[in-house]
Amino acid sequence: MKVPLFAIVLLFLFTRCTAPETQISPAFYHWRTRLALSQTERNYLHELNIKKLYAKFFDVDWSESSQQALPQALIELVPETLPDSVALIPTIFITNRTFLNLPASEILQLAASICDKIKALAKAPFDEVQLDCDWSEKTRAPYFQLIETMRQNLGPDVRLSATIRLHQVKYPKQTGVPPVDRGMLMFYNMGDVEAGEEHNSILNLEIAQQYLDKNTAQYPIPLDVALPLFSWGVLFREGKMIRLINNLTAADLARDERLRATGSNRFEVVRSGYVDGYYLYTEDEIRIEAVQTENLMAAAELLKRYLPKTAQRNLAFYHLDSVLLERFSLQSINSIIKEMK
Repeated sequence: MKVPLFAIVLLFLFTRCTAPETQISPAFYHWRTRLALSQTERNYLHELNIKKLYAKFFDVDWSESSQQALPQALIELVPETLPDSVALIPTIFITNRTFLNLPASEILQLAASICDKIKALAKAPFDEVQLDCDWSEKTRAPYFQLIETMRQNLGPDVRLSATIRLHQVKYPKQTGVPPVDRGMLMFYNMGDVEAGEEHNSILNLEIAQQYLDKNTAQYPIPLDVALPLFSWGVLFREGKMIRLINNLTAADLARDERLRATGSNRFEVVRSGYVDGYYLYTEDEIRIEAVQTENLMAAAELLKRYLPKTAQRNLAFYHLDSVLLERFSLQSINSIIKEMK
């Protein structure tokens, strides 16, 4: 029996209207070496119903002096400040140069050392580990081998996730897809921070749009998303970017008589002196980069158009810090979470 065209159209519209929303599970990153949550931070975890905290346990970097990969900046946990309802996800940052220097014969030992160090620091069971490495074509093979070896070491009860950059989503054949259970799309630091003409390298949606296409929706592992809450000042001296000053805001500089505004979020030092602990010289320039709720809402709307459809997605905010949270109310963060559905 031939089905009338209008019936097909009605069925299509009904299916679209009744399609379930993606279940968004909000989370935070913690990127300081001491995890001792303040009351403000605990309130945000509670009010937003946060179940996951991706905590950087340590870095792994190549030591030129000892010619080996070594853990650095180990976390100090104050477990009584972490709510029982929040699962701690050990997150390990590994520099790309580690794999450029690491002999293939030492990957097995490095994987074992990382797993042992995680277990020693965690002091409690965990069911996920996340690796953060901006791998390249040259380092893909050793990095992926490390992941596979860690999976064997940690066992089947521990999931593995990895951070994914925009270029890795756009060019999966060239960059490879890490052998993990889930990917975390790091949706920030997408502009050229060293370019003087850059407006905001933290969240540049015009650049992001260039990397989002059909490959995003077809990425072979489930994708979660990380969005930025942080700000910084980009310090230029004689036209060259020399430093990032974290958590610096335009309001901080506007109150300082040693600086004058030269444009939107741009300042020039008119009298040498210390600013936020750094000694600045006359004619130094600072570009303030920050994100507002409306920027993150636009980012969420853009991502929804390209991310693969899924029943559940983690949305992690970078990062949990009382100073940063002063600029984002619970209501504003909730609005961003809703926009991602």
